[in-house]
Formats: sequence, structure tokens, C-alpha cells
Amino acid sequence: MINDYAYWEKALADPRSLQARDFRITEEPQAGFYRTRKLEPVAIWYEDDQPWAIVVVGDVEVDMHKGSDIWLSVAKHPVTEDAYRKAKDGKGWADIDTFLASIGDNRFRSDDAVAIIDDLARQADSYKEITSEAEAQRAMSLRNALLEKRREVEAKREELKAPHLKAARDVDLAWMPPVKQAEKAANYLKAIVESFRTALLRKQREAEAAARLKAAPPPVPPSDQIRSGHGRAVSVKPKLFVVVTDLLAACAALQDEPELMALVEKLAQKRLDADGEVISGVIAEERAVVR
Repeated sequence: MINDYAYWEKALADPRSLQARDFRITEEPQAGFYRTRKLEPVAIWYEDDQPWAIVVVGDVEVDMHKGSDIWLSVAKHPVTEDAYRKAKDGKGWADIDTFLASIGDNRFRSDDAVAIIDDLARQADSYKEITSEAEAQRAMSLRNALLEKRREVEAKREELKAPHLKAARDVDLAWMPPVKQAEKAANYLKAIVESFRTALLRKQREAEAAARLKAAPPPVPPSDQIRSGHGRAVSVKPKLFVVVTDLLAACAALQDEPELMALVEKLAQKRLDADGEVISGVIAEERAVVR
């Protein structure tokens, strides 16, 4: 087989295609330069007089029968020839965080996941500002490692929590219905008592206003407590509640409140995401988002 580098060249030019749902890795190794998950440089090529691929990991040529296994593990991890040669010369990878590269195989050991997250998080603090594309690549390599370990620890957390969740669900199934029933009925009683007391309060205010007109002493206000035959006495205090009658005027009065700005931005973003509409009073600013 001739040395056809088409796969490797395309993979370098369009790495996202390797993650496409319909992408399939060929069983036959493809010539090019790659790296393993352990960050070992890999070179693959064909000699004119033999049908199998030469696969070299680091400085070691692997057995021809293991070449396919190596290929399947590195097919989605192509690197440039320049990056390969620098790594092979011991200069590391320009797009891999230095600390991430230094811990080597340890970052794949599940029993060290929690400790590794601590170390990686501390390393993340060393990035104060991104000033070059290479530094952005190293930062993203660290981010990817953190997310990988996060998934690992999250899976373990879910595994350990599962039996307790089932027990909790069984308890809720037995005891939550009466809890909700009691809460619903109690809230209903609270609402109708508040309605009654609000009506009394309104009559009190009307009577006070009428008394002022007649210069007569106001009537005795209702008690600020309701004493029932069961449980504690309940305090009742009047409170003013806002009812919006002019939305524009209210927004103008609150325009300096940061909460209002955040709410408007949230609603405007929702409209923009839904149908691409930029409402009046805002602009659409393009920003880079890492996914």
C-alpha cells in the first residue's frame, strides 16, 4: 500500500468531523502522526514491500498484530508532524497543559480522581489571562481533563447515592401525599382567613376615614392575633402589597436597579434565542462561547 495521508490531512483540517455521529474508523491503519491518551507520539506509515502498517509508539515499533489496536485508539487524535517531532524530542505538546502532561498516567486512574481534581483545579488558577492561541489550547486541555474527571466522580456519586434515593423515594411515596394534603388544606385556610382579615382591615380604614370627617373617635381595630382552639396563636399584621398599574412608569422608576437590568437581559435573550428577534432597547453582541 502506498503512503496515502488523506485521512490524516482531513482529520487535521476538520477535527470536528471525527466526532460526527456517522463517522466510522477504518480497521486499516491510516498513515500519519497521532498521539495516545497517555500523550505518547505515534507514527504510522507503510513500506513498499509489505502490506501491513509500521506503527511506532514513541521510539518503539509495535508488533504488527498490535498495530490495529494502537490505530483504533489514536485514530481520533491526529497531530501535526511538527508537534509529533517536538514531542518525540522530549519537548512536550504545545497544546497540552504542562501540569496535565507531568502527571501522565495518573490522570486516568479512577481511584485518584478526587485528588486529581484538586490538583487540576489548582492548576486552573494559574491561568490569569489568555494571551495566545497556544495558551488557549493548553487551557482547554486542562478544562477537558477537569470535565472528564467530573464525569467520573459524578458517576461514582450517582452509583453510591442510588440505593439511598430508592429508599427516599419509597418513604416519599408513603408519607408525602398526606404532607401535601395537609399543606394544601392549611394554605387554603390561611388564604380565606387573610381574605376575611383584609376585608375587616378595609372596613377599619373606611371607618377611620369617616370618623375623621365626623371628628368622632375611630372604632376599635381588630386584634392583631387570632387565637384558635388548637395550636399557637397566629399573628396578623397589615402589609402593603404592590399592584402594577403602569408597567412603563414602574420600569422607569426602577431603571437603576441591577435586578431589573438582569431580568430584562434574561427575557430579551430568551426572545433572541427563540426566534432571532432583537427587541427595542437592546443590541445583539457577538461573543465567543466555549462548549
